Amino acid sequence: SASSRTAPASMSLTEEDVKLIQETWATVKTLPATTVGGLLFKHIFEQADVSTLFSFGRNEGFDPSPDAVAANPDVQAHGAKVVGTVGVAVSMLTKLDKLVPVLKDLGAKHGKYGVVAAHYPVVGGAFLKTLSVGLGDAYTPAVAQAYTKMWSIVEATMLSGVHDWGCYAKPNTPAEEVQTVAAQKSAMGYFTAGPEAWRKEAAFSTVIS
Repeated sequence: SASSRTAPASMSLTEEDVKLIQETWATVKTLPATTVGGLLFKHIFEQADVSTLFSFGRNEGFDPSPDAVAANPDVQAHGAKVVGTVGVAVSMLTKLDKLVPVLKDLGAKHGKYGVVAAHYPVVGGAFLKTLSVGLGDAYTPAVAQAYTKMWSIVEATMLSGVHDWGCYAKPNTPAEEVQTVAAQKSAMGYFTAGPEAWRKEAAFSTVIS
């Protein structure tokens, strides 16, 4: 239906938002995708050990510590694909009628993999933190707001794909539920702390420079 192919109006990006995102993403594209991808997953694993959701996490001897994750070639390769997918979404922000079905399909697939709603803010927080490192001073409050709105659209649309296709992950065990709730709270801290706080945590910028 037409309603399933449009993003909620309340989360619509302005022309200025799209301009800021596409201009700053051009900078991200100049960085090695494997490095950016590794850093993204480092920030994800800082919040929660989500090893079981990924094939690389089930490899014998996989080390889930954040620094080891960032340096793992398998993680970097997968992270590069994620970065590439985000790049496609960025390029299609002015064509939401075409982007929405793509995101819905992606959401349905991730639902089958075991990704649940609580994982989305974890990835969203890690995504924003990675951008703040990669963009440095160019990651202004306006840019942060634009990307936060974009992620909200991505999250809502992917989750709607899960509901549309009935691709629900198996219910969490009590232990998994505790972990995902804790991860969600940690992720929301990333949204509110801001880039200055993130950069003070550690010299993340040295990973990219």
